[in-house]
Amino acid sequence: MARGIPPSSRWRNEFVGGENADISAQATRAKSAAANAEFVYIGSWNPAGSVAARQLREAGVQLPIVANQSSDGLLTSQVAGNISDYYSLPLACMPAYCTGEGPNQKEVDKFSEEFEAAYHEKLSNSYPINGYDLGRVLKQAIEKAGGDEPEAIGKAITTMGPVEGLTSKFEFTEACHRPVGQSRVIIQWTNGKAKYLSTLAPKLIPDIGDANPCTGPQKTFTE
Repeated sequence: MARGIPPSSRWRNEFVGGENADISAQATRAKSAAANAEFVYIGSWNPAGSVAARQLREAGVQLPIVANQSSDGLLTSQVAGNISDYYSLPLACMPAYCTGEGPNQKEVDKFSEEFEAAYHEKLSNSYPINGYDLGRVLKQAIEKAGGDEPEAIGKAITTMGPVEGLTSKFEFTEACHRPVGQSRVIIQWTNGKAKYLSTLAPKLIPDIGDANPCTGPQKTFTE
């Protein structure tokens, strides 16, 4: 994000995405633009996101790097190496690669242990929590609908109010069919090691002209 520079003057470069993305050339050019920025945001997914982070560091870009839920997990340390000043935003601090006490950490640890017992491998990222939480949504919606009629379940999902997810409360509304109020944790990476730093939930989704029905002030369920 550029500091004090109008959008028309901000540095921009493009590359073809995908799991095998190589941004080394762009990373080299980004170094000259880094003096006018506060951080770099990577809106990609692993392994490409962690490849991009590694290549930015290799090019000499030492700005903080912020990544989303998709550029988090065991692959971050395996691909980006001993990266520092890197921040990812998963649903939880997963014990396979993260230390610290995130929201409802005991339940997260239990969830991870049960997954490993069932599938004989450690959870490498927080994505399976989505499926677990959606199971809770369906259970609550079926109970509210009083049966398994699809239209009634769909109506219940958008009118029944908040659901207690594994790590946070959230709800679906008639206008927004995404988990409103669902929180994320901020994971800080130092020398390739991840630790829980903080928890946040969006208070506002800005209108950027993409007809997103979820724009505007957001209800939150965290302190």
